Amino acid sequence: NEKKHLSGLNPLEQTFNLSHVVPDAVPDEAAQWRRAVPTIGGLNARVDGATLNLEYAGRLLATVRLPQADDRIRLTRHPCNRGAAWNYNFVFKQARAPYFKWASHDDVCKPSFLKRCVEVLDNRPDVVLCFTNTTIIDAHSKPCQIYRNQLHLQHSNPAQRFRSCLFRRATESNAIFGLLRVSALEQTRKIDNFVGSDNILLAQLALLGCFYEIDDALFLRRDHPETSLRANPSQRNLHRWFDPQKEKYVFPTTLRWAIEYAKVLFDIPLPSKIRYNCLFYTLYWLYKKRRKLLADFKSLDD
Repeated sequence: NEKKHLSGLNPLEQTFNLSHVVPDAVPDEAAQWRRAVPTIGGLNARVDGATLNLEYAGRLLATVRLPQADDRIRLTRHPCNRGAAWNYNFVFKQARAPYFKWASHDDVCKPSFLKRCVEVLDNRPDVVLCFTNTTIIDAHSKPCQIYRNQLHLQHSNPAQRFRSCLFRRATESNAIFGLLRVSALEQTRKIDNFVGSDNILLAQLALLGCFYEIDDALFLRRDHPETSLRANPSQRNLHRWFDPQKEKYVFPTTLRWAIEYAKVLFDIPLPSKIRYNCLFYTLYWLYKKRRKLLADFKSLDD
């Protein structure tokens, strides 16, 4: 069954945004389709000067019988910490296939994740992003809860899909770690260098096509003290995680999101009625977030 399945696969790119490695992340991902999945590793230098050992990464990949000389495995070590946003976009620029997936160093996908997502993208050309529901796991891989992303966006009207992104109750952006159609992602701003830019990217992708959410929770997102949000509790520190060069004034997150939501509406061709509807949704979203906006201004003094 595995051999028959692999022969019908479209190629895809899978990436690891690595700063330190939880050992079960790389083998679990690569073992799913070890003969079909090209893998790119962007090894971001740590602020303290430590870098991920390339030999260690190679040993991890070797555990799933992927030879280090295999040209489907490309590992790049950056000489300095360019920030998470830069590294996410760097690995995307290396992609050479029609489908692409970002993968953080400490998250895990169940064995059928890629297969299920590829099947959707192969059969639904209108879908630009396919993902599954999420199982939150702790530092020891113990399941904690099932998280439903609430982003099964099948409406034919781009404005309605955009609205659903803005007003969904779920706050996590786990969907961004789904399988993306490269032709759509190329038209976006990708991951920008500010907090929550993945939310803006999801909204822009929703303007370009449908989202398909598989009900099974096949994506395991790890929650531990070293995650970006926990390790950087202040807005200022979190902004520096995205871009270490941000040493000056930090823009309030909620206001920045509203501005960016509006800006993406002019990045791609849209009928005027749809663009104006989306601008109205953006202004109404900012009104609904007015208390959060005030809190953002106060937190900048912390």
